[in-house]
Amino acid sequence: MHLSPELLLAIFDHAAHFMGLLDLQGHLLATNRPALELVGASPAEVEGKPFWETPWWTHDPAAAEALRGAVRQASQGKVVRLETTHPARDGSLRIVDFTLSPLQGPGGTIQWLLPEGRDITERRAATLALRESEAKFRLLFQRNHDGILLLDGDRFTECNQAVLSMMRCTEPELLRMHPWDLSPPTQPDGRPSPEKALEMIGLAHEKGGHRFEWVHRRTDGEDFPVEVTLTPIPLGGREVLYTTWRDITERKHEEQERLGLERRILHAQKLESLGVLAGGIAHDFNNLLSAMIGHLELAGLTLPPGGKATVHLQAVEGLLNRAAELTRQMLAYSGRGTRVTSPLDLSALVEDLTGLLRVSISKKINLDLDLAPRLPAISADLSQINQVLLNLVTNASDAIGDAEGEIHIATGIKAMTEAEIRGLRTDGPMTPGLHVFLEVSDTGSGMNEQVMARLFEPFFSTKSQGRGLGLSAILGILRSHSGGLHLESRPGEGSTFRLFFPALEVPAPDRPTLEAPRPLPPKLRVLLADDEPALREAVAEALDQMGHSVLQARDGVEALEKAREEGESLSMVVLDMTMPRMDGREALAALRGWNPHLPVVLCSGYTDLEDLATLLASGPATFLPKPYTIRELADAMARALAGT
Repeated sequence: MHLSPELLLAIFDHAAHFMGLLDLQGHLLATNRPALELVGASPAEVEGKPFWETPWWTHDPAAAEALRGAVRQASQGKVVRLETTHPARDGSLRIVDFTLSPLQGPGGTIQWLLPEGRDITERRAATLALRESEAKFRLLFQRNHDGILLLDGDRFTECNQAVLSMMRCTEPELLRMHPWDLSPPTQPDGRPSPEKALEMIGLAHEKGGHRFEWVHRRTDGEDFPVEVTLTPIPLGGREVLYTTWRDITERKHEEQERLGLERRILHAQKLESLGVLAGGIAHDFNNLLSAMIGHLELAGLTLPPGGKATVHLQAVEGLLNRAAELTRQMLAYSGRGTRVTSPLDLSALVEDLTGLLRVSISKKINLDLDLAPRLPAISADLSQINQVLLNLVTNASDAIGDAEGEIHIATGIKAMTEAEIRGLRTDGPMTPGLHVFLEVSDTGSGMNEQVMARLFEPFFSTKSQGRGLGLSAILGILRSHSGGLHLESRPGEGSTFRLFFPALEVPAPDRPTLEAPRPLPPKLRVLLADDEPALREAVAEALDQMGHSVLQARDGVEALEKAREEGESLSMVVLDMTMPRMDGREALAALRGWNPHLPVVLCSGYTDLEDLATLLASGPATFLPKPYTIRELADAMARALAGT
């Protein structure tokens, strides 16, 4: 096919890239329209000039010199290609892929040179943008704190540094492995890791992504939990899984702490509810016991000594005393038991109780004491601490059983830190500082974790017949004393209970001396205020038989009315702390406003220590815990009349 000169010129002029024609010395013989339009020149301005002196090259001397060298090479028959820039008439520089090729004439010799230029500015910008994007992605990929991998089929093809740090291995080592090679044999749900891994991969492809928790195993054998996200992405004509691992060890630890805290809160709420219930039952039961004890004592006064009926009454009295002990345990568990605290020497307390402790345990058991001398005092209720020690020693004896063994009791002092306090069993506030401890250990059967978890539940016992509230009452007593407990036990290795009490800044006092009962003056005019009719009747009759006259009131309002009616003839008031309409506190405040010197006996099964101390300091008064005997009431009345 022969093309006409006109057609060839049209093709030359309408080519998409820049074209021209040079002689062998590099002079421009012709150029096409796109090249002229780029620099805004006319053919007359550029044709006949050396090519390197035209507007396409004069902006850059180095480029012009490179062109001169290219002309020399092309004239010798070589095709020269280089990347250069051409200025555009808008002032911008265009990046050009430039080629200079030799052209042969009719005789086969090189007669011309063909310059061609392709504008690759946009392509270069796109390439640079792609490279920059890839560099950013690579940076994000490598520096991400989460592990990132590419999973092709069931093989990893790429991973970042976070993965290698998690697994503690090198990249070549990891890329040789399957996902299940990086896992323990089974997952937490019991399924084999290979089986579950293939299922997770299949779900990710099927659903377009999948997130789940997994347990991986480091190359050193340590397991750790991760959150895995699998996202299918196209790559190289295939669908691979973009995989992320997030180490959730800390999250799992926080979840366990949160669940543990929730369990402790629920347990505390349960114990608090039981405590409120126990306190309420014990209060009402105390009223009934006081009434029964009063009537029992009245019945005893009508019988000749040594009779058969007297023996039965004494047996009933023993049962009532046991019932009273149970109510004291219930109140101790609820933390609302009556407490008359004073500075105590814990070592002296143990010594004083040693005789009773020895007869309370088997003769095959050796009781060993290691009591620290000159301990700081603790502020405690003597009867409650005695109860704690008796309970612990009795439990230790039961744990040893009929075998030979040893119970070790020790006291001492220890400065407790916040961290150490957090490790204690505490149901109330406990602050760091110096504490006095009481330790009871045994060589008995010990306990497993399941038993220790339930040990302080009310009425829980490992014995066939439990003995009431048991150790739960001890927790109640510790709570009311701002103390704590540490327990160590293993099956077959015995148990150790260590109880901590805040130390006072004063030395422990000398042993107190017992006071003889005080005589009660005759013919007193007594106001008895209590909401339990049976108790009022029993106490009123007993006081009447003792030669006193008694006014009865059902509540605080009625007590105030009768006190004002009696005026100066009223000798004293026996006042219950818990009554309807107006309780004992309000009634006492009103009585003090009317007659600040009127002796008062305050009675209750429970009360707050600080409140009690304030009430007793308001005037001549004493406190009598329920249930009480008539003899104890008479002694309390005598002490109130004496102002102590």
